[in-house]
Amino acid sequence: MGQLFSSGGMDRRKATELKIINDDFAILFQIEAEIALKNVQFAEERALKIIQQQEQFMWEFFGASTMIIVLVAAGAATKRKDFAVPIAPLVLGTGYRYDCAFGRNHETVKEAAETLLKKNNPRIQMVGGPLTLKEVDAYRARHFC
Repeated sequence: MGQLFSSGGMDRRKATELKIINDDFAILFQIEAEIALKNVQFAEERALKIIQQQEQFMWEFFGASTMIIVLVAAGAATKRKDFAVPIAPLVLGTGYRYDCAFGRNHETVKEAAETLLKKNNPRIQMVGGPLTLKEVDAYRARHFC
């Protein structure tokens, strides 16, 4: 028993075990950091998309308003009521775009997507089933070796 402690064999084995555990924690930390980075990137992309929708809405609103004014003026000048027909779709489309840009449309879409995921609907499953590590390794062997 004294020889085991004096030779350092136990220390090397413990050091190897600790190195393996440390490497596992380093990999887990790296994966967590990548997940956090992806979450931040997703939030930034979503914020940018919302801001772009808000900016586009202003132009769409001015365009639809101008078109409605022209249609009303043309209808009044010619005394024809059929110029009022395109006004309803313009108002409805502008209202929908307003809801997308400033309203709660994104919350409704998010809730619907979450319920669809919770139901495990077959429409959202991958064609051919879920991807496995074996398939990834086979693909890498075919294309990268």
